[in-house]
Amino acid sequence: MRHALVFAASFTLLTACASKSGAEDSALLDARPAACDPEQLGGGEVGDLAPEFTLLDQDDAPQALSAACGDVTLLVFGTFWCGKCQAEAEELEALYQTHAAAGFSLYAAYSENIDGEPPTAADLSEWADFYGFTFPTVADPSKVTDRTYDPNTETRPTNVLLSREGRVISVGGVIPEEEIGVALGE
Repeated sequence: MRHALVFAASFTLLTACASKSGAEDSALLDARPAACDPEQLGGGEVGDLAPEFTLLDQDDAPQALSAACGDVTLLVFGTFWCGKCQAEAEELEALYQTHAAAGFSLYAAYSENIDGEPPTAADLSEWADFYGFTFPTVADPSKVTDRTYDPNTETRPTNVLLSREGRVISVGGVIPEEEIGVALGE
């Protein structure tokens, strides 16, 4: 199963990179961190390169983790019905705005809507609008990405902090704001 996911992720990244053309675009691709290389196998343990993913956002558009290459990135995994996820959502936009200019990206991935069903684009849009999110809010109905990082728990939310090089810095249930500042060099 893992090899199938890596292949799908690699194909997605190769397709995105293949659409780049010209010397300027080629230079940008050459400058990408190793974690964005589809030949690299990623994992969910601290120190591992983060595996690529592509999930659909509130506009039904694909969002790939590789788009954040070079940024310190926070991945937030939760559900709409989770009280702690709702409380955390109230703080996410402020966290994002505080650090975005320093090269910080954030993805909020939700596996279930308020009814415990896979979230639709409309559900995600309503959630993002309600909390004022300006970063990608994506659906992860199969829980593939959150189980990569926290396979032995159903605790929500789960937060994963990635370095600029795409390595897992921390996995936990709270927003590691101090760690974000350290990773950004603030």
